[in-house]
Amino acid sequence: MENNYALVYKLCYHTRGHDVIPGHIWGTADAIEALGDCRPVFATERQVPVRDLDAGGFLYEAAQAA
Repeated sequence: MENNYALVYKLCYHTRGHDVIPGHIWGTADAIEALGDCRPVFATERQVPVRDLDAGGFLYEAAQAA
């Protein structure tokens, strides 16, 4: 049986002395690491249908207003 789900994580990058974790971007560990200066936040792991990922292995959710 084919696995129709993927594990995705929020990503973290470092800029101007701060770690930034965008709340609306999720990606597979391979997709995040392929970006270069980014790393997956493994504590945020969740399982999503593969069909919800874009070709690069990312899932984008609508950003919420504060």
